[in-house]
Amino acid sequence: MLSTMAGGVATCVRDGRLWRVELNGRRLLVAHSVGLLHLAVLLANPNVDIPAIDLVSGAAALPRPARAGQPVLDRTAIQQYRQRLSRLRDEIDDLEAGGAPDRAARARAERDWLIREMTAGVGLGGRARDFTDEAERARLAAGRAIRRAIARIHDLDPVVGDHLRHRIHTGMRCCYFPAANPGRPGPAH
Repeated sequence: MLSTMAGGVATCVRDGRLWRVELNGRRLLVAHSVGLLHLAVLLANPNVDIPAIDLVSGAAALPRPARAGQPVLDRTAIQQYRQRLSRLRDEIDDLEAGGAPDRAARARAERDWLIREMTAGVGLGGRARDFTDEAERARLAAGRAIRRAIARIHDLDPVVGDHLRHRIHTGMRCCYFPAANPGRPGPAH
């Protein structure tokens, strides 16, 4: 897929209550979300590292109580994730045996997402991992919001979605690389 996107630069601009995302003559309208707001900033500033804390500063600037030591996932969330993972294992087996590969693929995608969330939120021995500071919370929030927005775009247009998945890097600093840049770390999926 990357070869069809070489040289293209994506744009994301507000169009009323929606966002218009364009790439190489492809145009789609996507409902507003925080992740699309983050994408618009990144796409408007190609090849520029933007700290995740700056991306989320609009929401982070609002007064709120200190949350030092707050767990990424609480015990209830961890238990619910584990229960859902167990149900998904059975559901995937049933769907594959019943000849429903599309539904099985959606269930596997949900399972993979839950596993990533559990990995990020649970430390050694299954104990809840704590947030460390504002920058770490911003990194997590920006990355999740951007990945959700790209997934929504991918659902509407897989070519544009694949371009963004391969060209957006998230982490403590986020960036959009319109052209392949082998000297940079790979995208955070």
